Formats: sequence, C-alpha cells, structure tokens
Amino acid sequence: TQIKTAQEDLHLSVWSMDGRMLMEETLIRPPYRLNIAALPAGMYLLKVNTRINQRNQTLRFIKNP
Repeated sequence: TQIKTAQEDLHLSVWSMDGRMLMEETLIRPPYRLNIAALPAGMYLLKVNTRINQRNQTLRFIKNP
C-alpha cells in the first residue's frame, strides 16, 4: 500500500491484532521503508501519523511466511 503524503516526517507504529504495539519508528524522508523482517507471518495494523499536517491513517496488512 502506498502512503500518500508530502515530504515530511512520518511516525509509524505496527500493532498486533490483539492491540499490542510491536514496533515504532520515525522516518525522516522518502523513500519511506519499514523493515518488518523480524515479524512473524500474520495480520497487523500500521498506524501512520504525520507531524506537519496532523494526518493519521491506519492500514491493515498481512505478512506472508
């Protein structure tokens, strides 16, 4: 999934489906890449917050084995 935003810092957090935050990271500039290699296969939520525009998005993704 592509996250559309101006070139600004993104605060990302990955959550399990049972509500536990598994990782969080602030990405400074494009290309925005989040390394999820350490996560086991399953379904997750990705919460994206922008600091400048105060926009928030929550995306669901599936990591395959």
